Amino acid sequence: MSYAQVVPNPGFEQWNEFELYDEPESYFTTNNNSYLFGGAPGITRAPGQQFGNTALRMEVDASVFLGFQPIVYALDLNDPTRGGVPFTGQPDSLEGFFNYQLSVDDTFSLALIFKTQGTIVGFQQLDITGSSNGQFERIVIPVSPLPIPPDTVGVVMGIGVLSGTASIGDFVEIDELNFINSTDQLPNHQFEDWNTLSFEEPENWTSINLISVLSGNSKVSVQKSTDAYEGNYAARVESVAFEFFGQADTAGILAISDLSGNSGFAYSGGHNLFQFYYKFEPENPNVDKAFVNVQMRNDGNVLNDFIMELSPSQTYTRAQLEISDLPEAPDSCQIFFIVGVSDTIDFTYNLGSVLYLDALSFENGVGVDNFRFEQVTDLVSPNPAESLIFIAPEILDQDIEWMEILDMNGRKLRHLVGSRESIDLSGMQSGLYLLRVATQDKLLLTKFEKH
Repeated sequence: MSYAQVVPNPGFEQWNEFELYDEPESYFTTNNNSYLFGGAPGITRAPGQQFGNTALRMEVDASVFLGFQPIVYALDLNDPTRGGVPFTGQPDSLEGFFNYQLSVDDTFSLALIFKTQGTIVGFQQLDITGSSNGQFERIVIPVSPLPIPPDTVGVVMGIGVLSGTASIGDFVEIDELNFINSTDQLPNHQFEDWNTLSFEEPENWTSINLISVLSGNSKVSVQKSTDAYEGNYAARVESVAFEFFGQADTAGILAISDLSGNSGFAYSGGHNLFQFYYKFEPENPNVDKAFVNVQMRNDGNVLNDFIMELSPSQTYTRAQLEISDLPEAPDSCQIFFIVGVSDTIDFTYNLGSVLYLDALSFENGVGVDNFRFEQVTDLVSPNPAESLIFIAPEILDQDIEWMEILDMNGRKLRHLVGSRESIDLSGMQSGLYLLRVATQDKLLLTKFEKH
């Protein structure tokens, strides 16, 4: 076998964390719009001037031309009778502290919608124009008496939302919203509590995690898993739901490529096998499927497309995809894993199917069927070892094809063809290692330590 061609981050040991922006706890915002189209959030923390450490700041940026104005809300924007936060008070007014700079035609609006069992029983609106000249102003709006006690209040506030035209650079900072003569208050009404939106992604790989997080989904599609075949981590891919700008969809995709398929990694090997280890746990075994797709390219043109469906497996199983019939040598490769697919024509996804991936490589050899994986605790002795490890006699009695030593990041350090009674560890640093022993029908794995 040959290991000249290396898949980037083949064991998913390296992960990058991406912190997007902070969101005020208990509220929704249009930060996903401004981040996607403008590169930065429109609603941010600002230094608190009246109460506590932070205030809420909303500012209009260029993303307003492609999407929405900066809005902070706690209700369903499409149906004000839905959503909101629990509230049973009957205040006589609302006070807030505002620092603002608004263009002549622009207006900041704040609306309160009081509801009982989904029926609107009260509405109050505050409009602000002009400038506070860099100072926080206390503004009080009366709240009309409510005919019946509410059980919910909805909140919407934004620049150029209910009236006016949002202009780039206009901003409003709010340090507190406080109901007067009420036992109940809005949640996080001093805007001290914020949550950071973030996600992890395996280095060199692409997923829909960014879109999932921007859609407000609490679950991302691709996660780091300690349930690994080798090394510390594997990639866990699940088909999850997300909604983005009114479009609901589901997907479970991991790729060395952008998801449009226009990039990949440099490939110069002449291998005829793509090999990896996987577990596939479909939510509905009769419907849900998982696939691997490998594309070989030259100068941007697809030379051939190789697709294989993965059978369900509760334990790590080796899969091999044959690479053949290439009209010329490729210069790049793209790899896609897709899980939860129920229709390969329109790529309809079902929720809940999970695919684990680890130990990707290109090999030279003859394709073989998937074989069983077994972890063996007494495969070698002594353990820990100084300079030699000895293979257990009962293992030597089996038909061994090859042996491999890997570090804990999944990198292959030695590949030994055939059987041998002992392995020389000289030249290896002290630490933990993995030994893989392949027979005709199974793969044996053990961890050992070198002193």
